[in-house]
Amino acid sequence: MKTMTNTPVQQAGERRPAPGTLLSVPDLTIEAGSKELSVRLVDRFSLDMAPGDRVALVGESGSGKSVTARAIMRVDPDFRLSGSIDFQGQNLLKLSEKDMVSVRGHKIGMVFLDPMGALNPLMTIGEQVMEPLRIAGVKRAEAERRAKAVLEELVVVNAAARMKAYPHEFSGGMRQRVVLAMALISNPSLIIADGPTTALDVRVQEQVPHPDGQDVKGTGSGRAPDHPRPRHSGRLAQLPHPAV
Repeated sequence: MKTMTNTPVQQAGERRPAPGTLLSVPDLTIEAGSKELSVRLVDRFSLDMAPGDRVALVGESGSGKSVTARAIMRVDPDFRLSGSIDFQGQNLLKLSEKDMVSVRGHKIGMVFLDPMGALNPLMTIGEQVMEPLRIAGVKRAEAERRAKAVLEELVVVNAAARMKAYPHEFSGGMRQRVVLAMALISNPSLIIADGPTTALDVRVQEQVPHPDGQDVKGTGSGRAPDHPRPRHSGRLAQLPHPAV
């Protein structure tokens, strides 16, 4: 299926981020497997976001939504990425793994689809929520204060005590709140949410606040989309703006 767009099609390598662009992803291709048996998971995905934009990727299971989100964070070392991922003027594909550590959790937060898989079973909840701050050099007392505050905001009852618990002691919905807290605590410029309320029932979804003052509910991206972008066969199908 061909890509549908409301703007002229540009060849690979032609696109440049517009001034003030937060995230620009021109012609991102994601492949996996050996070079002899390569599988193309996403083919020439393109996306531009300005500060304050809210974008949702929608599509059937297996269309590449989660793969694309994970590729932007570069959390899968086995993926082969080509194209460009420009974030705040930096091409993330050219950064070393050491440099990416300063991006993940600090400048870009991510809420993973599987909260249990995203949490370390050997670390307490508090240590994991505080980790982005501690890596950034925030003192422990301040990190604990901020971790407690964000957990309370996400309706974790008795947050100070629960910070000493381990992931297996939390329900699926409570683990989802912890993963949300980890993504929000550093106040990142960009939040990538891969099904942020999947483990929460409808009643609890209504209680989960969003950092921009809106509730996290109603869409697969966790934010009511200004620009919904359906995906089909690994390519991006872009709707005209404004979206209806």
